[in-house]
Amino acid sequence: MSGRLARAFVCAALLSVIVVSSGQAALSTNTWVPSSFTFFDQCTGENVAVSGDVHVLVTSGTSGTNVAGTFHSDFQATGIGQSSRLKYEEHVVANSSFTASLINGEATFTFVGRITITAPGANNNQTSPIYMHTTVNANGDVTSNTIDAPTIFCQ
Repeated sequence: MSGRLARAFVCAALLSVIVVSSGQAALSTNTWVPSSFTFFDQCTGENVAVSGDVHVLVTSGTSGTNVAGTFHSDFQATGIGQSSRLKYEEHVVANSSFTASLINGEATFTFVGRITITAPGANNNQTSPIYMHTTVNANGDVTSNTIDAPTIFCQ
């Protein structure tokens, strides 16, 4: 689940860079997207089918020879455990920022997120922080790439 959302966040951020660098001075997108899927909850050991809405806010703009922007998403969903029939609530918040030079292509990207899943019972609540930071030089080479793989905490 987090991989699918992370890829969607990166695509949205890159799309905003493309739109802004193609001549638009500023961009702001505020939208809601429905989402439904099934994921495996490592805290309860079962598949959970969830559905909800993702609120997405993307802002970007140019300043001189640079483009910069932010990406914020908030996913709220409810679901049912496919074995236990427990009611689940899922909340995923993600924030991303980017800066890039329109002259030489140097860029930085930062992504911070948190997945929270709650269900009745002892140790059924899951939290999972996510962090990524990437720096790219003028040649397009990744010069720094920090990824803190999601660690799942069951509480």
